[in-house]
Amino acid sequence: MLISGTPGFLCANRYRTMEDALSTISRDRPDVIMTDIGLPGMSGIEGIRVLRERFPDVPILALTVYDNDEQVFAALCAGASGYLLKNTAPARLLESLREAVLGAPRCHPRWPGASSISSGSSPRASPRTIT
Repeated sequence: MLISGTPGFLCANRYRTMEDALSTISRDRPDVIMTDIGLPGMSGIEGIRVLRERFPDVPILALTVYDNDEQVFAALCAGASGYLLKNTAPARLLESLREAVLGAPRCHPRWPGASSISSGSSPRASPRTIT
């Protein structure tokens, strides 16, 4: 509701599991991918690895309740461009999506390594499709 209800944003799809996402996400042609780390079935971290292989230039943000270095580091090592906690303010979440599309890494400020993460994605004009 937040994403599609905001001018300039469109949530192209939502998935209950990573397996569901991987089976159809190519049709959505996302500009940004947002995923939870704790998913039923395939974990979000393993899914990030697969998504990074399929979409090497698309920023992937992990939106999670996990606020520990081990989970965050695992997501970033798997290929996430950044991570945000689920309690992130709505305005900050939208700002983070815009920044990710422009190639800026996005991490919750609590994590000390946030400033040294490179997304490796190419700049884009604006977020049009969020998955």
